[in-house]
Amino acid sequence: MNQQHEIYPQLLTFTERLNYAFSNQPLSQSKVALEVSKEVKFSQPTLSDLLQGKIKSTKRAETLAKVLNTDYQWLVTGIASTEQTDATSLVNVPLLEDFETYVNIKPRVLIKKPAPHVQLDIRALSKREVNFFNARYIPMPDKGLGNLINEDSPVFFDKSHTLIEDGLSYVIAHGGIIQVRQLYNMPMGSIRVNALDDQYESFVLDINKQEEQLFQVLGMVFAVLNYY
Repeated sequence: MNQQHEIYPQLLTFTERLNYAFSNQPLSQSKVALEVSKEVKFSQPTLSDLLQGKIKSTKRAETLAKVLNTDYQWLVTGIASTEQTDATSLVNVPLLEDFETYVNIKPRVLIKKPAPHVQLDIRALSKREVNFFNARYIPMPDKGLGNLINEDSPVFFDKSHTLIEDGLSYVIAHGGIIQVRQLYNMPMGSIRVNALDDQYESFVLDINKQEEQLFQVLGMVFAVLNYY
């Protein structure tokens, strides 16, 4: 049972928080790993690497938190679930991995190097039930969604949510170009890619074109920080 009423220390990294949680319970590394492995694949060397900071995070954190009798939200974000109030509690959401490998619409010389993280109110994650480890951000690459999302504004998306729900906004890769567009399911597995600015094309991709044009849904948008 998690320590719901404990006042957790302010520790900056996952490694520090994991070491704190590990030091405040009686189990050995091998015993903790064994208990975790009863639910998910896990090993003692993996736990050792996590405690030493050789691995910076793990998708097994929820089970680890349960075994270590600590608050899962605090372990992964540094903000305890009991500390959430009406005041803003910010977490650092990382940039999409390999973002710079995508061919952007803008000339590369005009692209500002994105920050490795952007802060977001943790309530934006909890209200949409987004796992912190699945949250990523990109700067909006164009004006394709008109006034809905301004160019260069941070767009936060859930990379685990790639199944299309009609009319929602998604981060997509299309022919090596990263975009944010509204998506719709069409007959026979086709997908409609919808832009809200007339300067940008809306189109339908059938299954064959999706493969030929390297179309990929990277995740569903769940929050935007619009810059004006």
